Parts: sequence; structure tokens; C-alpha cells
Amino acid sequence: MQTEQFVLHKTTWDWQAYWRKVRETIRFLRITPVYYLSGGRIESVSEDFRSLVIRIPHNFVTKNLVNSVFGGSLFAATDPVYMAMLMQALGPDYFVIDKEGKMEYIKPLTSSGYAKFELMQADIDSIISECAAKKKALRTFPVSIQSSDGTVVARCERTLYIRKMNTESVNSRLKRRM
Repeated sequence: MQTEQFVLHKTTWDWQAYWRKVRETIRFLRITPVYYLSGGRIESVSEDFRSLVIRIPHNFVTKNLVNSVFGGSLFAATDPVYMAMLMQALGPDYFVIDKEGKMEYIKPLTSSGYAKFELMQADIDSIISECAAKKKALRTFPVSIQSSDGTVVARCERTLYIRKMNTESVNSRLKRRM
């Protein structure tokens, strides 16, 4: 019995691998216990993974003693989002990690809250050029958390450390270990 083999021609950009990685990142943010138990839920994601909306529900998991959303839930819901978005945008040649986070609480949140994260192409281009010149970059991204009626209840700043990885030295170290 003869079987037919189909050969798929690889294009210059592997869209399937890209969307698989985006789906894995979103799945990670949805089901990882650390993030899931903080209360943050992904409400919507843009096609290019550059815009994302997080909902922080007001429920028994996120409520504190005075019936408002616990500040730690607000802070934790903003934690890995910009890092994941930037890792997707820059690719595997860059090392991205959270360096610092600041939160300013303005009002108690007594209903569900929303935070919108946007990553602009100008930010990505400036990070790439700064990493090419200095080998590293620090970027601060602001986030506003709003209640369901649009009132700003908290402001957060996330500072990320980005470094261009030297893939030649990493590959040589891996070869030595094998």
C-alpha cells in the first residue's frame, strides 16, 4: 500500500507558530494558579497581542474586610501582562523581566474593575534601538485601573528590564554541558 506524503512549504514567517505561542501565553495567564487566584481575568486580546483588557471581579476571592477589592488583587492582576506582551513582540532573542512595580490607590473598588494594557510600535522600536546601543533597556509602562462606571480607582506603573541575549554564548554554554 502506497501512502502519499504532503510537503508544506515553509514561508518566511511562521504564523501558526506565532499564534500557538500567543495562545500558550494567554492560556498561561488564564490558568496559572498564581495569576488566576489573584482574581485577574483576560477580557479581550487584540489580534497582534499588543492590546489587552483585564477584568478584576468583585467576588468572595478578591474582597477584603471592608467589602472592596483587595489592593493586592489589583496589583497582582497587572503583574505579568506587559512582560508577556513584550516577550511576544520582541521574540526569543530578548530577555524581559519585571524589575519594579508601583501602585497608587485612589479610591476603593466596590465593583468589577478593568485595566487596559497597550503596547505601541514606537515603544518596541525604541527598545530595540536602545538594546542595540546599550545592550539593555528599562521601560516604565503606566496602567490605570477603572471601575465599571469609568472612575479611575488606581494607577500602576510597571518597570521592565529588557536585554538583548547573546545567543552565541548561550549556545556555546549549552554545547559544553552536553
